[in-house]
Amino acid sequence: MTELEDMELWLDLKKFKDKNVSNYYVKVLIVDDIEFMYEMLKEMLNPDKYVIVGRADNGEEALHTYKYLTEINLRPDIVTMDIVMPNKSGISAIKDILRYDPEAVILVISALTPYDIKVKAIKAGAKGYLTKPFNFDELQAAFNKILVE
Repeated sequence: MTELEDMELWLDLKKFKDKNVSNYYVKVLIVDDIEFMYEMLKEMLNPDKYVIVGRADNGEEALHTYKYLTEINLRPDIVTMDIVMPNKSGISAIKDILRYDPEAVILVISALTPYDIKVKAIKAGAKGYLTKPFNFDELQAAFNKILVE
């Protein structure tokens, strides 16, 4: 099975056939190496407004997944990005995604709190930074802020 076939199975593209995802939903790509984080975001995001179109476990997969989703007309409206991941850091992945698509919107969600890390993420091109742990209201405020900009 190819990587793209594997992604198609993960995405279960059939569920998007009856929905005009691009017009009615905010499409989210979650990039985090911790399964719990994916599950938590999935629970917090209102399914009437948001649809998770992809997931990547590291910075390297993030770019491949972003490109693939764009190619099949499911370009993410928001990418949530962890900083510390195997293979490639979130900072590097932010730069890679923005080189591919300068209009990409990336929200860093990380447990790292040092000011210099936040500055590096914003300088790399992230539109916002949310520190773990966070609650539902903080997540919604961060999403709303970057969607309005």
